[in-house]
Formats: sequence, C-alpha cells, structure tokens
Amino acid sequence: MADRSNKKESIFGFSKCDSCKKRIRMIALLPVFGWIICRGKCLYCKNNINYFYPLIEFAYGILAVFQSDRMIFLLAAAMILFLSREDVFDQSSHSALLYPFILYAYTIDFSLEKTIGIISLLLVFIFFIIKKAIGPGDLPVIICLFTLLDPVQFSISVMIASMSALLFIILKKRKKIPFIPFLNLGFLAVIFI
Repeated sequence: MADRSNKKESIFGFSKCDSCKKRIRMIALLPVFGWIICRGKCLYCKNNINYFYPLIEFAYGILAVFQSDRMIFLLAAAMILFLSREDVFDQSSHSALLYPFILYAYTIDFSLEKTIGIISLLLVFIFFIIKKAIGPGDLPVIICLFTLLDPVQFSISVMIASMSALLFIILKKRKKIPFIPFLNLGFLAVIFI
C-alpha cells in the first residue's frame, strides 16, 4: 500500500509484480508462505521479490500473536510500518495519520508525567527539526512510540534507532537518510526482546 501511495497509484485493486506489472496470483499473496511457495520470485517474469516483504510479514505476524489484546497497539504498529515504507521511498510520509492513535493512547493513559514527557519531546525535537537533523514526519512517530511504550522501552527504542541510523550513515556514507524505518526497527526490537 505504501509503495502504491508513493507512486501515486490507487491503493485499491489487485497487487501487481513490480517488474512485469502482472496481477499476483492469490497463492503468492499468502503472508510469508506465498513468498516461500513462489521461491521468492514472480510466477510470471521470475524476477526476485524483495525478502523485505516476508520478513516484515513474519515480524508483524508474531507481534499480532503476542499483542492480540491491544488492538490500538497493533494498528499503530501497522501505521508505523506503512510510514517506514513511505519514508524509504522519498523521505516523506503521511505521519499525520498517527495523530488519532496518539490522542487515543494519550487519553486512555493520561498522566501528568506523560503530559510533561510529550511537551519535552516536542521542544527537543522541534529544535532538531529547525536544525534539519530530523524531518517533521519523524516527530509524530516518536510521540506515538512514547505513548505506546513504557519510558524504559521508549528510551531503548530511540537509542537502537539512533545507533542503527548512525551506523547506516557511516557505512553508506550518506548525509540524509529516512529515519522512520530505524524508529520502526527500534520499536520492533524492544517489543521482541
């Protein structure tokens, strides 16, 4: 869906192969198993299908099993995945989609500490946005993680995201990178560890 959104294509309709543009058969659409059955290749043109798809499907499937009692958590996690894919495409995202999740999570777990934390995050990250160290789309994701995770999980999540992004910058010799995928990585790491 994120790929279609980035390419300005309709998000409705059938999935197509990125290479040959033929409609993907139903058997190939089974999460993880479809990729295995097709041996990671399009059934028509035989081009490779990115391993990213079954890896993410597997991770979020496990997340759904262990967090099945927290529907808002699962929906926010799915949105962060969507935003990660968008950010990878062109370093922009529809992060405003997270505001309903943030508002809901904030209101069901309202506390003075959480309010002070959100205000502090806003001030710190507005500074980073002004300095162009992060993009404005990263802030809603960070606040969403803050409302979903406990303080220790949140801190570890942001630390993992920052360290992995820094490592990526060093290894790839890039000055500007999409940060939401790294926030997603940190989020998944604290959930699974």
